[in-house]
Amino acid sequence: MKYQITKAEMEDPGSFAAELEKLNSEAKRIVETTPKAVKREIAKTEMEALTRTLGLPTDGSISLSLAPDEMSCSISFFPPNLGGALITNDMVAIQLEKNKITKGLDWNTIEETTFACNTELRQFSDVVIAKGLAPKDEIPAHFEIIQESVEADSADNTDGNNHRNKAVDHRNRSTFRIVEKDDVIARLIPKVLGIPGYTVTGRDIPFRRRPNDDLKPGKNVHQIGSEYAASCTGSMKMNDKSFWVDEVLVVDDEIGYRTGHIQFPGDVIIRGEVKDGFFVKSGGDIHCETTLDASNIDCRKDLAVRFGIIGRQDAIVQVGGKVQTKFIENCNLAAGGDIDFSVGIVHSVIKSQGHIRGGRQSAIVGSEITAMNGLEVYQIGSRSGPTSEIIAGVDFRIKERIEWIRDKNIELAMKLTSIENHLKSSPSDKVAKGIREKIKTSIHELNKAALQ
Repeated sequence: MKYQITKAEMEDPGSFAAELEKLNSEAKRIVETTPKAVKREIAKTEMEALTRTLGLPTDGSISLSLAPDEMSCSISFFPPNLGGALITNDMVAIQLEKNKITKGLDWNTIEETTFACNTELRQFSDVVIAKGLAPKDEIPAHFEIIQESVEADSADNTDGNNHRNKAVDHRNRSTFRIVEKDDVIARLIPKVLGIPGYTVTGRDIPFRRRPNDDLKPGKNVHQIGSEYAASCTGSMKMNDKSFWVDEVLVVDDEIGYRTGHIQFPGDVIIRGEVKDGFFVKSGGDIHCETTLDASNIDCRKDLAVRFGIIGRQDAIVQVGGKVQTKFIENCNLAAGGDIDFSVGIVHSVIKSQGHIRGGRQSAIVGSEITAMNGLEVYQIGSRSGPTSEIIAGVDFRIKERIEWIRDKNIELAMKLTSIENHLKSSPSDKVAKGIREKIKTSIHELNKAALQ
């Protein structure tokens, strides 16, 4: 079939482009049909062209196209011309039966399009009139791990009006999932039955069965109905086979932006470096298998470091129990128990409510040492180095508490003196009198606390 470009189309490029798009769509439809259907389409087109040329009336007609996978069927509707016969539903039904289209039929669309084609006398191409049903997989019962809330991950990054701050401290984001006892960490999703599908020609399509989930609950996990919860506070772990809760947190890599700050209610094992600016807080013991570069360490129980403790900037190490290490350098360390070191303490402030014991050749240089139950060390100070201060037989926590109370008493006493001087010139000032009584009460309470 030749296509002649009309003068109107030359003057209206948009109309020409639309006509080309229509031809491309028609060509695509014909290519996707079977060879036999292509022959029929060509013959029909040639006859219609001849009829138009001769000025003869043409009947309304339809052309059916079945998708290669038989999951859809479409019909093109061609209107009658010059008083030709209209398209009827029976005509459509005959073509559907001939092509064995029996499932997923949309008769509303068929009837509406037939009516529009007959009354508006315009062509409707590739109208989908039947759709198959895709099968749905059978899904076996499986565990769904409950993920942590993203909002909880950054809950501290809001102001007083619950507006999110622009600056986010990524050190607060952790790759470890810490759970409390009885936190729900997984739920059992029941089996979902498969649903078979079908093509528009009525061929059944069987559903697939997904493989069984090998995931099983492990240690420190208990069942509550269809949910599974942590039996203890700890770190949740999982792999391809199981999920469980560890009472000990093992950090294999360095503690930095990848891990975030470490806050764990149980024991912590550190196998890498602690980067500057990151803190470690443990409700149990801390075991460090390398040198501990400390910025801020808070250990409720015992601290054991394989090599030494090196403080960064204003490093503070708080330990509730005992400390065991080779050396301590440039650090402020306070322990509720004994401190054992084998090599030395350099440029540090060390406080213990127990014994401080050094090794056979140990030394303390340029440091302040407070040991409630005594100090054992081979050498204190050096001829050329800075001096060291040693205090024994004093509980540093009580000492610090008394010193804090003393400083507050001095501060309050100065304020009281200022109020007394004011009242000398304004003896009737009731507000000043009230403040004076509050300050006196505060000083009395502080003095009572110092005696406890």
